[in-house]
Amino acid sequence: MPLVMLFQLLGVILALMGLADVAVAFLPAAMVAKIPAKLVMVQGFAQSVSLLGMGAMIYLLAVIAAKRPAKTY
Repeated sequence: MPLVMLFQLLGVILALMGLADVAVAFLPAAMVAKIPAKLVMVQGFAQSVSLLGMGAMIYLLAVIAAKRPAKTY
């Protein structure tokens, strides 16, 4: 598996985890208390959004890198 595909996969995984954490932020407190602490990656809405943004940024940079051929010197 090429390195670009690995970075695309990493970006998608981080974006999905961030999206799940953002979705959890909108749940009522009674439902959030039922989620095991090991499954909660970050605490707070801002950290969830930054995790989502970081995943999207890694994915988009991998897509851009895949479209531009590497220069050899």
